[in-house]
Parts: sequence; structure tokens; C-alpha cells
Amino acid sequence: MNNMISVIIPIYNSEKTLPRCLDSVITQTYQNLEIILINDGSTDSSLDTCILFAERDSRIKVIDSRNQGVSKARNLGMDTANGEYFGFVDSDDWIEPEFFETLFNGFKMGNNSCLSVVGVATDSWKQYLNILCNNELHCTLSYEEAIDEITKTNGLRGYLCNKLFHRTDIRLNESISVCEDLEFNIRYLSFFKTKPIRVVVQNFCLYHYCSNNLAHSYEYNRYGFLRQQTAYLAYHEILENLPDGMDFLHDRIKLHILRLSYTILVAWYFIPKNERNDDNFEKYKIKMVQDNFNQYYRYNKYETNIKWRSKFLLMKVFPVFVPKLLLFNHRFFATH
Repeated sequence: MNNMISVIIPIYNSEKTLPRCLDSVITQTYQNLEIILINDGSTDSSLDTCILFAERDSRIKVIDSRNQGVSKARNLGMDTANGEYFGFVDSDDWIEPEFFETLFNGFKMGNNSCLSVVGVATDSWKQYLNILCNNELHCTLSYEEAIDEITKTNGLRGYLCNKLFHRTDIRLNESISVCEDLEFNIRYLSFFKTKPIRVVVQNFCLYHYCSNNLAHSYEYNRYGFLRQQTAYLAYHEILENLPDGMDFLHDRIKLHILRLSYTILVAWYFIPKNERNDDNFEKYKIKMVQDNFNQYYRYNKYETNIKWRSKFLLMKVFPVFVPKLLLFNHRFFATH
């Protein structure tokens, strides 16, 4: 394998952004790359673009698959890969020329390094990394410190695309389509926890993330709340894989579950009353969500945002009226 990095790029209807993405990968200063393009059932010209680039660069391998989702596509890429390391790039993003060279060099900065990380190209990431690395060019984290930073809302986070992984048999959970990357990161780090591992973070912001506005639509849309429910299930998986003896971390994840439980219940009450029937109640596991909201309600004491704490209290006392109040506020502020 000779230090080869397998770059895994899942692609779905990305004809407008894919050329920029691929240009940024094939022009990397680190040349020992295997570039695996997984066309996940695109209906536009994405596959033609993949084939065109493969004709130009022998390092590119194209896999044409039926649409099965990003987790399945990434797993297919890892199953096919020959590299010693796994890197991920999304087809609507792009990377700086030294991105993979910098990540690879991270593994040479300390013994037992299992993960190399750089930042995303935003001002907030620059500020965060300066603080984390104490204005140095890099810093190293223990297993416990890495888990802490990755699960923070404004920490390293669970992104796959700003990290370089050792080749392992760990794969993404294909039943999860939201927060699947965070859940993968937790299991990946836990795989190495019996060793005195180190995570190397370099104070460079080299990954350009292109936000998909469709993924951030109004969270109480009655047709879109299944996304929140999938994240809710992902956090339950994460909770099961957290290390013992880190109570603050368990509390943090339970607070996330409380937030997601609240969001799902709001979405449920937004559905017209005639659709809140027994079949949908069972289908969307509302009883389990209600039980979890009540079970984890006590973790609202860790919530620093007073608006969220007020929302939790309203849901606890007047659940049916919460969506009406939120909808009123949404319409009020939209017109003022």
C-alpha cells in the first residue's frame, strides 16, 4: 500500500460542483492517491464527468451504483479501497492543494497517532483551532480529549471530510442517514482506545464546505422531521459506544437526545390531527420519543440557552400548544 491514501467521493446529482471538486483532488501536492468515485444513482451528467476525469487520470476509479444513500456509497468505497489510509471528500466541496499532504504529515507528528485532523475554511474554525492549539501549528489530543472535542457542538465535530483515518474494517451504519459521520468517528476512536492513542490536530483550515440549504429547511416541516428522528437514533447509538467514566460526556449526549426528542414531538404535533393516528404513532415511534423526553428532561439543567430551556418546559407542561406558539412566532418574525 506504500502510504497510499484512498480518497472516497460519493456522488449524487453533482454535475455543477463535481468538476471543481475533482480538479482540487487530482492537483494535490500529495500524489500517492487512489481516487474512488462512487456514482450513487445520479440522474444528471455526474457519471459522464466521472468517466471523463478517469480518462485523464489513471488514479481514478469509477463505481456506478444504484442510489442507496451516502453511507452505503462510502462503505462501498472503503470496501473497494487499496490504500493504507482513508480520506473523504464530498462532491459539492473542494480542498486546498496541500490538504492531503498536511493530513498525512499529521501521522508523523507523534507515536500511536490514529487520526489526523485539519479545519474547515471558515473564520469560526480559525478561531477555534487557534484556541485549541494555543496558537501553535498543531496540537495532540488523548482519546478522552478527542472524544470530548468531537462531540462538542462547536468543537472538532464528527465530520469525515476534514480527517484522515487509518484503514480499518469499521464501516458506517447504513441505517443512519443523519449524524452517521459522528457515530462512525466515535466507534473508530473506540477501536483504538486500548492503546495510548493520539489525535493530531493541525492549525490549518484547508477544507471548503459548500452548505446545502435544502438540508437546513424549517425544522418543523411535517414532511421533513424524519431527518431529526434519524439523528435521534444516531445519538442513541453514540451513547452506547461512549467510554465509561466520562459522566460529563454522557450528559452532553443525553442533552442532545433531549433536544432531538423535543424537535420530533413538535413535528408530530404539527401534523394534522387526522394524520396523528395509531399507525403513524407506531411508525414514528412517538411513544419511545415521549418516554425519552421525560427520561432525559432532567438534563435540561446543562442547557445554557434559556430559549431551549423554556421550550423544554413548555413541552413538558403544555405539549399540544407548543407547535401553535412556535408557528405564531415563526410567522410573526417572518413579517416583521
